[in-house]
Amino acid sequence: MLDALTIVDDFQPIIDLVICDITNPNTRRSYKQSIIYFLNWWKDEGRPVFCKEIVLKYRLGLVNSGLAAATINLRMQSIRKLALESLNHGLMDANTANGIRRVKNLRISGTRSGNWLSKEQAEQLINAPDTNNIIGIRDRAILACMLGAGLRRTECANLKVDNIQMRDGRWCLCDIIGKGNRIRTIPIADWVKQSLDAWCLTGKIYSGCLFYSLDRTHYYKERKQMCDQAIYEIVRFYANICGIKVLPHDLRRTFGKLAYKGGSDIIQIQSSLGHSDPKTTLRYLGDVQSFEDAPADHLGLKL
Repeated sequence: MLDALTIVDDFQPIIDLVICDITNPNTRRSYKQSIIYFLNWWKDEGRPVFCKEIVLKYRLGLVNSGLAAATINLRMQSIRKLALESLNHGLMDANTANGIRRVKNLRISGTRSGNWLSKEQAEQLINAPDTNNIIGIRDRAILACMLGAGLRRTECANLKVDNIQMRDGRWCLCDIIGKGNRIRTIPIADWVKQSLDAWCLTGKIYSGCLFYSLDRTHYYKERKQMCDQAIYEIVRFYANICGIKVLPHDLRRTFGKLAYKGGSDIIQIQSSLGHSDPKTTLRYLGDVQSFEDAPADHLGLKL
């Protein structure tokens, strides 16, 4: 099957089969990367027959490499979808495809700890951009939306001016379309609105998409909406300046954690984050495991 598509030179045809019906851009990107990882491994193995035994060998290699179970399971899911699409397009027989699709995920026990910023670190990150230039003003507004509203980077990239509206006497980010196409409205603090106002005024943003790419002269010839990868790079850039190890999604966790520690109701945090299950919100907050009053602090032992 794989030989027929000569993907050693061109992976795109087989990748297109897998991701063509995936609507979420993040999921599409993850599946694409997972298939590329597998195909590169497959080439290095000498292009063996694509079957259940080969997939099991690949999974064992991933386990031995120390990858997280969730990452391995994502790669297995993409391979199962590859087998299904190959079957649907007559590139693989049913017995082989069904054998591959029966390869199980790894069992995940427990919950991996997330990463949060302290209040001091969050303030340091927000104030890192140089607001004496237009790029810094834009970047501070982006960081404000992520830390001050708990937006995912894709949601931040897709923000429009019309999303900034007044509700019950306060400013909100309205009708944000999140994961699973769930729509939510997020009340924002005054400092977030001030950051957005400064960007809109400086960038002369009156309608349409809120955040745009800027060229080397700090201006844009035509407005091009920022992609979520650009926002990822912005977070990483300022995190490096501050000497903080943090990823964009950690800012979302930090929003929930700081709000909870400040006395916000967990149901309200769940609503702002757009979680369908309160257990997900609890994991974001690290509510089960306390790092401030841990069992180790009560042992009474000394060296």
